Amino acid sequence: MIITFKDYDAGEREAAVAAIKENLGQQENIATPMFSLMNNLNSILDGAQIQQDQYEVGFDQDGVVLEFASKAFFASGRATLLPEAKAILGGVVEQMEEPTYAGYLIDVEGHTDDVPINSARFPSNWELSASRASSVVRYFIELGLKPTRMKAAGYADTKPKVPNRDIFDEGIPENRAQNRRVGLRLHP
Repeated sequence: MIITFKDYDAGEREAAVAAIKENLGQQENIATPMFSLMNNLNSILDGAQIQQDQYEVGFDQDGVVLEFASKAFFASGRATLLPEAKAILGGVVEQMEEPTYAGYLIDVEGHTDDVPINSARFPSNWELSASRASSVVRYFIELGLKPTRMKAAGYADTKPKVPNRDIFDEGIPENRAQNRRVGLRLHP
């Protein structure tokens, strides 16, 4: 049997493999690595000092994706991790050190809204978003993860989740808050 996926989606692929194995009677109760990872991360976040509306856990075409509101990780206009963020990232490291996930990589993405920043340290949103992603990677390295397993990218305001402005070109504060985020993609 050959299965072809035009747009590869890791979560859908694992669900399909699990369904096929179950239907063939190979396993009754299947827990694939990515679903297990997602469940474990949800458990970590449930016990963390972070509000549920400040994070999302899901899948994309590459793997498990965690997205955090920037205010859950950083003070406004800063790239220094808050203590609450360090606790969460410590839980992520514990999962990534498990033998099952030894071959997984971590992509860290920093995103901002479209309001320009111009400080001595961050002349633009590009520097701020890249510095925030780098802070997360640096902390992972401090906790013992190999640098070869990670990459950091800053996207400034180029990949918004929702529009920053309405049809009259007025800023939408709620949307801007959603667009200020840090993303972690954990994938094989």
